Amino acid sequence: MNRTNIEDLAHRIQEYLSAHRYAADSAEGIAKWWLAEEKNCPAPESVELALKELIKMGVVRKNTNMDGTAIYEGVEGFESSEPSSPES
Repeated sequence: MNRTNIEDLAHRIQEYLSAHRYAADSAEGIAKWWLAEEKNCPAPESVELALKELIKMGVVRKNTNMDGTAIYEGVEGFESSEPSSPES
C-alpha cells in the first residue's frame, strides 16, 4: 500500500474518532467496522501502518489486552491540538 493510501486511512480513522469519541478496537476491528465501505475493507496490516502514524502524532494510543491483542483508541483532547482562535 502506498503512502497516500496510508495517509487516507489515518485521516479516516481520525474522522471516526472525532465522531465516536470513546471508540476503541483492534486493527482488524477498525478495518472491518470503522473503515469498511460496502464489501471493501482495508487490510489490517495497512490499518496498523496508519495507526502507527497516528500514535506518532499523539492522536491514538495503543493498549495491549492480557491476551496480547492490541487495542487502539483516541487520545483524549486530540481535537484540541489545532490552534485555538484568540479571545477578544
